[in-house]
Amino acid sequence: MSSDSNSIDNPGDVEDQEALELLECASSIVTASKADASVSNLENAIFLFREALDQCLPSHYLRSRLLKDLSGALGLSFMHGEKLNDLQDSLSLRAELADSHYDTPAGTTATSTDDDDEISQMIELAGVTLTEFRQSVVLSDLETAILLFENALVLSFSPNSTKRRSLAGLAGALFLKSCHSDDVRDITSAISHLREAVEICPTDDPTYLGLNRQLSCLLGEKYNRTSEFSDLDECLSRGRMQPTRKPDNSPPDISQLLYACQLCSEFQKSGNLDQLNTAIALFQEGISKLPALSDFSLAMLSTAASALHMRFEYAGDRKDLDKAIDVNQNLLPLLLPQHPLLCATINSLANTLSSRYDQDAKQEDLDTCIMLNEQALELRPTSDPERHTSFNNLANGLHTRYAVTGQRDDLEKAVQLHRQALALLPSPHPERSCSLHNLARVLSTRFDNSGDMKDLEEAITLNQRALELRPLPHPDRSSSLEGLASTLQKQYNLNASSEDLEYIILLYREALDLRPLHHPEHSSSLASLADALYTRYENLGARADLDDAISLHREAVRLQLPPHPLRMSFFRELASVLSSKFELDGKIEDLEEAISLNRTVLELQPPEHPSRDMCLNNLAIDLATRFNEQWQRKDLDEAISLHREALSLRPSPHPLRCTSLNNLAGVLNCRFNEDGQRRDVDEAIALLRQVLELRPPSHPLRSSILNNLGSLLRTRFVHHEHQRGDLDEAIILHQEALKLQPPPHPDRSQSLNSLALVLRRRFDEDNRRSDLEEAIMLHREALDLRPHPHPSRSGSLNNLAYLLGRRFDLDHQPTDLNEAIQLYQEALDLRPPGHAERFASLTNLGSSLRTLFDLNHQRGDLDLAISLHREALTLLSADHPQRSNSLATLGIALMTLFAEKSDRVNDELLDEAMTLFREATKAGSASPSRRFSLAKVWASMADEHSHSSVMDAYESSIEFLPQLAALSSNMQLRQKALTSGTAGLAQNAAACAIRRGELERAVEFLEAGRAVFWAQALQLRTPMDDLEAIYPELAGRLRNISLSLENASHEDRGTESMDNQAKIAIEAEFTHLRKLNDEWSTALNEVRQLSGFENFLKPRNFSDLRMAASDGPIITVVPDELATHILILTENGVECLSRPELPLSEVRKLVHLIHIATGMSNSFSSGQLPTNLGHIIMASPLLSTINVTPRNSQLKASERAGRPMKSANDLISMDKIFRIVLAALWDQIVKPIVEMLKLQKSDCPETLVRWCLTGPFTFLPMHAAGRYDFECASDYLISSYIPTISALLLNPSHSNSSPEPLKMLAVIQSETLPATKREMEMIEKHILPSCLTKLGIPGIPAGVEDVASHLSSASIAHFACHGIQNPFNPLESALLLDDGQLQISRIMKQHLPNASLAFLCACQTAMGDEKLPDEMISLAAALLYSGFSSVVGTMWSIADEDGPSVADAFYEGVLIEANTWIDTMKTAQALHIAVRRLRHKGVPFLRWIPFIHLSR
Repeated sequence: MSSDSNSIDNPGDVEDQEALELLECASSIVTASKADASVSNLENAIFLFREALDQCLPSHYLRSRLLKDLSGALGLSFMHGEKLNDLQDSLSLRAELADSHYDTPAGTTATSTDDDDEISQMIELAGVTLTEFRQSVVLSDLETAILLFENALVLSFSPNSTKRRSLAGLAGALFLKSCHSDDVRDITSAISHLREAVEICPTDDPTYLGLNRQLSCLLGEKYNRTSEFSDLDECLSRGRMQPTRKPDNSPPDISQLLYACQLCSEFQKSGNLDQLNTAIALFQEGISKLPALSDFSLAMLSTAASALHMRFEYAGDRKDLDKAIDVNQNLLPLLLPQHPLLCATINSLANTLSSRYDQDAKQEDLDTCIMLNEQALELRPTSDPERHTSFNNLANGLHTRYAVTGQRDDLEKAVQLHRQALALLPSPHPERSCSLHNLARVLSTRFDNSGDMKDLEEAITLNQRALELRPLPHPDRSSSLEGLASTLQKQYNLNASSEDLEYIILLYREALDLRPLHHPEHSSSLASLADALYTRYENLGARADLDDAISLHREAVRLQLPPHPLRMSFFRELASVLSSKFELDGKIEDLEEAISLNRTVLELQPPEHPSRDMCLNNLAIDLATRFNEQWQRKDLDEAISLHREALSLRPSPHPLRCTSLNNLAGVLNCRFNEDGQRRDVDEAIALLRQVLELRPPSHPLRSSILNNLGSLLRTRFVHHEHQRGDLDEAIILHQEALKLQPPPHPDRSQSLNSLALVLRRRFDEDNRRSDLEEAIMLHREALDLRPHPHPSRSGSLNNLAYLLGRRFDLDHQPTDLNEAIQLYQEALDLRPPGHAERFASLTNLGSSLRTLFDLNHQRGDLDLAISLHREALTLLSADHPQRSNSLATLGIALMTLFAEKSDRVNDELLDEAMTLFREATKAGSASPSRRFSLAKVWASMADEHSHSSVMDAYESSIEFLPQLAALSSNMQLRQKALTSGTAGLAQNAAACAIRRGELERAVEFLEAGRAVFWAQALQLRTPMDDLEAIYPELAGRLRNISLSLENASHEDRGTESMDNQAKIAIEAEFTHLRKLNDEWSTALNEVRQLSGFENFLKPRNFSDLRMAASDGPIITVVPDELATHILILTENGVECLSRPELPLSEVRKLVHLIHIATGMSNSFSSGQLPTNLGHIIMASPLLSTINVTPRNSQLKASERAGRPMKSANDLISMDKIFRIVLAALWDQIVKPIVEMLKLQKSDCPETLVRWCLTGPFTFLPMHAAGRYDFECASDYLISSYIPTISALLLNPSHSNSSPEPLKMLAVIQSETLPATKREMEMIEKHILPSCLTKLGIPGIPAGVEDVASHLSSASIAHFACHGIQNPFNPLESALLLDDGQLQISRIMKQHLPNASLAFLCACQTAMGDEKLPDEMISLAAALLYSGFSSVVGTMWSIADEDGPSVADAFYEGVLIEANTWIDTMKTAQALHIAVRRLRHKGVPFLRWIPFIHLSR
């Protein structure tokens, strides 16, 4: 309140002079008391009351109380700081309180609900906070002030200004005392004194209105305490009192307005909010006294709007911003086109809309802001000295929009506009430094997007020039310091110069010194310095830097009370450094606080807020970190969901889209490590390929993406399919990344580590010693770059130790093992209890100590190893992805101890080890390939030690096979996946079951563990008639999914030679295939929930399998290390014959001899064959007992592979080989079967025997077994080979089945195989022309696509051509046609609804894959599984001239009814007769044996 100068200047009034001195003393005491009060508590209380009130509906029973509390607190704030807004808000609330008083019926009561708890708690907290504020005033000081005011009042006789001030001062002190003591007498006395002050004050006195406003607050406070409604009425009346206007003819007093303008200017320098508050109050009071629409009035409105905008930016009160926008919007229509205020007002409105956009993220605000700035620019002619301002403002708006939309045009235009602005500001223009600063800012942003170093270098130069133009005490020097530090920090991130970082921190410190506590940018400087210190911590590891960064961030948060717009950003930054502190200390409370802060930010910001994507990203990162600590799956799933939402808010070309793609890929990889779902790692790789496209070779962050993508490709290679393209690409990516990170790049150690890891994996594959040595060298260099206390040092120690252990396995040099143990121990020391990776160090050290025990047999080493493994296991939760490995390593250590026990009777060790292996295979978090490997180890050890769990172990192993060759992979990858250690599994399981007398289970093992590749493919072609009849809709859905899956799985997705764009498309196809597989699995599970369909498409049980033997016995031959077991399955059950004379080693010798005889082995040259053959036979306990006499065969022939047959001498040697092998098979296998089945010798045997062979037996001609001077298999039975027993159930044969209509496709190669012309003639002799399609004859070439298309309609397909078997990729085995190869993979794409019989009169069409003998991947099998029920194939090369005779005899036997129908039941018999005719011509074994019959 102002004083009366006439009274104060009268020196004769001694009493008044003394009173004035007492008054000044008392006022200073009260002012000091107010300064000591905790204003932040008052502001927090008001904030809480407002929040509670916002949650109360008008009818809520707590609303009246809140109206009282909030209005009282606002009144108290007005009395404390004289903010007119507080008084106006208080009166508005009290008016609502008065209205509710009249509207509320007497006797009405309110009932509370559970939902009111939160509001009540908020009110209580606000009350406590308000009490703390009131209690912060020192009571003794107030008592002194009251005494002085009373003495001053005694000395004030006349009703002058001194008396009014004494009365008002006394009233204010009594009011403060009443706040402290809650004594209503104090407030009553205060009101009385203030009434008297009002009464003696002239109504036109400038203090009159202020006294009434204070009296209004006191009356409101009294009403709150006594509920006297008369007090409330008077409170409202006095508070709404308007100032007395001067007569219209008197000129307005503009001194207060000019003073307000001066205060605004001073605020911009000092940051003292009290100055700005006073200015705004003066504007509000003074503008109303000005003539409407006068130029001065309009100018003051514009200035007032700017002041309100300034206060919003400083204090964050949204009402100020809204009022500023409202003033500008109302002012703009009042300005004529040429008005001098028009441009300034447009700019002001644009700036306020820009600020509102920062709050609400409404695109229309930003677009309108840009439009207004464009208008302002158009209004300024080229000669306008302020034109640079419009350039600057428009550029800033475009820069902001670019940050949201990523539209590169906006950024380029912003750069151009800032350059234009700079050109208008030559030195020494005072605004040149600002323009330099702005241009540097947008160039720095463009560098972030493009990685063009020229932009960053120019930005640094511009910031340096701006700083030079802003020497002390320039008010904007701090902005230039921060701008230069920011761009230098980006440069540091590329070259990691410690000198640069020290200079950066120095710049930030100087900027902070120039922004003292009350400076509006003080908090921002705190945050910037904290960020730089945190960067130094990340690179040098100094704990003090991290602690200082946290302290600075906390201070920044503390200084920005709600609702300040920067408070949320400071929350985010504090959360980030707290996360790092957690990573260092492992204190979960730090991480929890970080998560809480990020959640708060996310909850308080509206969904459309421009920073929402950043909030989502930060919270997701922290949740992923907590998942890695606590393994709560909900954290990981939420992190993925948040990253997906963040990515959706960053559509291309958003500048941060790369970050979101990378982060989402990271958490998907984390989930893949958790549960091994292939779709996650595939999606992660696809995401990173997108990032790679967005970060060209020049981009500074390209190296990190190269490393991330390479690591994911390595992960996919390790856990799925071992696709070599993934590993090779990973090596290339890591090598490129390392080149982009030369010393002293801060991330070089990571690139060294990553490259070493992929080289280590290639060493595992190829055993290239150079890879191992290079990987060790790289790990040593990485370790040198990670000195103590680098946070990644323990990881480098671990990796180097592992490779030294691998080198020890090769060289057995104890120095390598000892160094590995030492490194593992150091890594363990760096991972104390509570460290997330401690379990890994315990496991690694334990494994190396177990290896040391194997070397030195020091029992203490083994005991310590077991102890370490047990400790590691206790650190892993049940769903931890590494738990399976930990269980297995402990199990292996226990088995080592078990083997060490001399008495070998410690069954508890064995039982515990087997239990551990069982649990390891059940750990769903491990990948199927890893669990399969563990299950095999379990089975092997259980089998070796005859443990009771052995059958469960084998069953578990076999159950993983379909997962290894899942339908979510294409054909090539499924075939490759089955090479990963699956060979022999089914026969080992069956042999174990046979030894244990569980014959039926042996049959089930063989059925589930063999031909998995074909079983998976056949699932998609299985008839669904039963399901269709009951659930047609579900059957239709399954059929559609199966068709899509089959079509997708035939695509060849090799990526070795593709560019990144093509690989992105391939990854998308993989993702589609995974999705189809998920849909298929879901539909299957749905079917299996239905009654009667519980076993739908599951492996058959024995009761079903034996039904396949209704048309004849099925013979399964199973070798193991001790004997060969023969399972004879009939419809009555299964019997077993074991042949100890024929163990697996002898079977392999038989196969080797067959390979020699057929030319498939290059063991000996032609001249060596007879000599060395004797050595092989004599070395065999079985073969050396077989006496045979080879016959002399001089027949000449050419192979259908295009080569001449063997010489006569070789034929004699081969004939002997065949006789020996066939005799052994007769003696050991076929003859015992003939005797058990009691078959009779006959020229025309009728018994059909189906051979279901396993392992190496698949390469032996069981149908030709015999002693050919006496008897052979064909004297007793007709042979047919089947891939599995279940195959017979998919297409059951019935003796009374109707014959099929005939449509035949015949394909020959007449130009290279002359005998095929005669073969076609033999076919034409039996097939009517109307039923025959001929390809490969003159004028009608046999092209791949032509043949494939005709296959779809053919019931018989006959091929007389060359055939090849690809030993490296069986799916590429093919028939050679006129224009290329008809490969297995191509045949499998065809839908063959009419297929019945295929005759492959070509070489090697029934030859399987030596790596996968149980999978029967051959041309014949491909046709069999593609739909043909019978196939004639060849085990090896055939003679060209044998084709016509075999075909002639064969078709003679199968065609009926004037050669228009085929009898499918006679195909095996017809081949039996045709081959017998060929044999009776005296041809050697090599020529007639290869023809075999396959069926299903």
